[in-house]
Amino acid sequence: MKDNIQKSNKFFLIFLMAVSFIFMISACGDDSSPTDNDDDNNNSSSTTLSINGDGWTNKSLTANTSISTYATASQMTVVNGVFPEDVQILIYVKSNKTGTYNFKEEESGQGNGITLSTGSGDLAKFYFWKDNSGSTTISSYGSVGGKVSGTFTGKLYNAITDAEITISGSFNAVRTVDVPTNVLN
Repeated sequence: MKDNIQKSNKFFLIFLMAVSFIFMISACGDDSSPTDNDDDNNNSSSTTLSINGDGWTNKSLTANTSISTYATASQMTVVNGVFPEDVQILIYVKSNKTGTYNFKEEESGQGNGITLSTGSGDLAKFYFWKDNSGSTTISSYGSVGGKVSGTFTGKLYNAITDAEITISGSFNAVRTVDVPTNVLN
């Protein structure tokens, strides 16, 4: 299981580096023609996270930059928030529309849910969702360059010990260009 987690994390790191590179390139474009017409069309983005359990007590975190992308082949939206406290959250929603999505894994290994990682090396901890252990609500889904915003709440489980943590929070992520790939394969 540890090998699978390490392989998954390596893929996530490569994927996030590629998305970040694409985001940086797209951010250098002409801002004179915004893609959203709402008040939320600025370059600020954030994710907030509250954690309880497995050593955390009412821990509140804020990531000042969050990005989202849509993988067209897997029809998966991924929101990424990296917190200064060496914590990363990945929110997966198998859709590109507003709505409420219960945590659910599909046979392909893809589905709606959240993963959370903290630390590195021997101190690293990885948390994953279980079916129906929470939900994500997307309240707005902007076009590329716009925002994907919403909230999440639920329980995640330590990949090694199965220790439970309770999480809740919100996201307001800049949407980067769509990628023609499967996110989790």
